[in-house]
Amino acid sequence: EDVLGLVAGDAESYEVFREVFDPVIAQLHPRMNGGHEVDVDYRQVNGAAIDPTGSFVVTTKFVTRRSVRGFRFPSVCTFEERREVERVVVKSLLSLEGELKGDYFPLIGSRSYQPKPNGMTQEKQDELRMIGAIFREPDTPLGLSSGFGRHWPDGRGIFHND
Repeated sequence: EDVLGLVAGDAESYEVFREVFDPVIAQLHPRMNGGHEVDVDYRQVNGAAIDPTGSFVVTTKFVTRRSVRGFRFPSVCTFEERREVERVVVKSLLSLEGELKGDYFPLIGSRSYQPKPNGMTQEKQDELRMIGAIFREPDTPLGLSSGFGRHWPDGRGIFHND
């Protein structure tokens, strides 16, 4: 397995080390053409039915692994920074209403979220695993050597809509 060993510590790294990052990104993502358009306006989602007949799609999963502006990337953030990112993101997610309303479930063993001080229950983890919504500890050489597994499972969890 070919593994690329290039990890940015924060958003500024892409500017400071542009000469290193740009050729690698262009090779891995040729459609980007040297730029990455960021559009975080949820209203741009068109609402098209994924499976209009209801015959094929059982569930959908949206995963995001982006940083929060003002915080270092997961590969280099400290224990305290990771917990603060969790706090900020969970506060925002728990304010969602209507069909987006849901709850936050920290991973089993995480002690970072006061309302669930030991993480989600085993039953909840099994339920989320059955629908493909659980993720596991990084175990690839790149994931481990770049620090993505540091402090596992603290400060990590899943927001699940009702």
